Amino acid sequence: MTQAHIDSIVRSARSATDLTRGFSGRATPGTFTIPPRGSAERAPFDARMANMGPPRRVVVADPPQDRQHPELQAAGTQVMDALRRILSGGSRYVLANHDSTDLLLQRTRNRDAVMRQLGADMNVSIRAMPTAGADSVRWAITIFDPTAQTRSEAVTVGPVPVRATAAMADSLARLAARALWQLDHTPRSATTATEIPPAPAAPVHPAPPSAPVKKPWTTLPTLR
Repeated sequence: MTQAHIDSIVRSARSATDLTRGFSGRATPGTFTIPPRGSAERAPFDARMANMGPPRRVVVADPPQDRQHPELQAAGTQVMDALRRILSGGSRYVLANHDSTDLLLQRTRNRDAVMRQLGADMNVSIRAMPTAGADSVRWAITIFDPTAQTRSEAVTVGPVPVRATAAMADSLARLAARALWQLDHTPRSATTATEIPPAPAAPVHPAPPSAPVKKPWTTLPTLR
């Protein structure tokens, strides 16, 4: 990827949306596609925009340890640090504690387990995919929201030179923040409780006839 491509990504990230206004729920969604007003598909979007609910708690997970490519691990962490700075600039998203997140990720990388233990509503993770080139990488950032209809959004960039990642960290983070904002504003999935049918009643069988009770013989009085 040339410097021109990198500059294009930077411009795209800067012009995508006004994140400060977006986090307060007042921004237009930019490239976020909303069905036309009056259509049946529009109603869930309007309902979500009208009731965004409380602030969302977000896990921002640093990349896993990579002993073969420590430079990729460090570059991915730079991107996630930039994302944390962006999200902490508004009140809509509350970040799970970074140290607590790191300690938990050392024990498990299971997304659902991490979100459950940290009490999170959304999760952001990053993955580096080295390409055939010795000095290039493809970055994949995944945003997960289990209550949204679409459940996840992905930002994929590359291949880009590994050495260029530091310069692009803010731009990649802005693209991820935009995707997170869009996912947060999509309609929610139906969360109807699943009713458990009652157990069938045990069949009623007539009680077996009881055995006749033998009464002891009584001694009759002697007639005189």
